[in-house]
Amino acid sequence: MALECGIEIPLVNIFSNPTIKGISKLIKDDEVNTSYIQRFNLNTGKNNIFAFPPIFGYGVVYQAMAKDLDEYVVNSFDFIESEKDNIVDLYIKAIKEIQSEGPYTLIGYFAGGLLAYKVAEELEVHGEEVDKIIILDSYLQRITENDREIDINSVLGIQSKFTPSEDITNYTMKMDSYYMFVDQFVVKLPIAADVYLIKASTNNNDLSYISDLIKGNFVEYTGYGTHYQMLSEDSSIAGNVLIIKNILSILRN
Repeated sequence: MALECGIEIPLVNIFSNPTIKGISKLIKDDEVNTSYIQRFNLNTGKNNIFAFPPIFGYGVVYQAMAKDLDEYVVNSFDFIESEKDNIVDLYIKAIKEIQSEGPYTLIGYFAGGLLAYKVAEELEVHGEEVDKIIILDSYLQRITENDREIDINSVLGIQSKFTPSEDITNYTMKMDSYYMFVDQFVVKLPIAADVYLIKASTNNNDLSYISDLIKGNFVEYTGYGTHYQMLSEDSSIAGNVLIIKNILSILRN
């Protein structure tokens, strides 16, 4: 949507901040590149959360969750496709345009957990503090070919809940780019942030190895819903938001 003053604002940002105060803040914050960020709760939130997308690559998946976290501005990223720029650096640039210094709170859903980890890793390299990383059913490891086939078939079945109808090729191309990023996932150094894992209710895998990837605390929760229901079914969203609120209330030692 292009306003008369010449500022272009994505419709999803306007729908998620429908008041005059919210739209005014969108205009004020127009220096932030909103082409791959949806910013929820601009008129009510006081602290920032930076959220990274699941494998189908669109941050709008966090919109329903954000409604129940109205005291936070939920800055929800799409996956950035770039052949020439370092993707992690682009996220850090966008984060710093919104919040110039830490501590930062990051959330990632499945592949978004890997992306949040890499962003946290690089922020810490630059001397910034990442307070918490909340990961939703993420293994923090490369995705197997078998899991990839399951992801593609399942995700394309639910993407219509979150994103406008588009040619299926657009989704598969974005997913392919995301998988290329995931395939390069390597831990440089254990991060100092505390990591909170919320597993799907059906996930019985032992993910305790994640504690070896961090120097901070590692806490594991059993969440609500299957992997694909965690942020798409109302009852699952409500239960998982309660867990997230509890995590956000924890003061770091």
